[in-house]
Amino acid sequence: GKCNYPDRQTYSKEDEHDVQWKKSNELDHGCRNMPTSNMGIAEAICSLVKQQSAADVDLDVFDDNPLEYNYFMSLFHELVEKRIDDPQGRLTRLIKYTKGDAKEMIKHCVQQHPTVGYKNAKDLLRQKYGNPYSIMGMYRQEIKNWPQVKNGDGDGFQKFLNFLVKCESLTQSK
Repeated sequence: GKCNYPDRQTYSKEDEHDVQWKKSNELDHGCRNMPTSNMGIAEAICSLVKQQSAADVDLDVFDDNPLEYNYFMSLFHELVEKRIDDPQGRLTRLIKYTKGDAKEMIKHCVQQHPTVGYKNAKDLLRQKYGNPYSIMGMYRQEIKNWPQVKNGDGDGFQKFLNFLVKCESLTQSK
């Protein structure tokens, strides 16, 4: 018999063991191409697949360091927001992947409507940790306090280079 997969290609049962499922964004594309009569079911399946794949991803916990805020939010967007459509699910994960003052600051947002709570939590984090001018000031301070790298200290030069690349990416960010 034949099986139709979300990418709309047809495979025989004999070839089924050779079929590799497409990544979640390709599954989304396949769901968008489903006939409208199957749209509710297709959307539910796609949402479930996204949620299951998001649960398997390791995401670093944000620990109140403003120098790591953009990194954290970029990964959070890629690994959670693109896979979880539900604002309550996003808020739950945002709280789970923060600690310290950041977590304490946004925990109350679960008491709000999910859409409002999630937006408020992100806004609070951005206001406290995402101000590019204060982040640049912190980078400047870190450069001032950087220990002198001695001639022949390859590891020291590499760490300083990595830090400078981070600084440069901030000046070129959105």
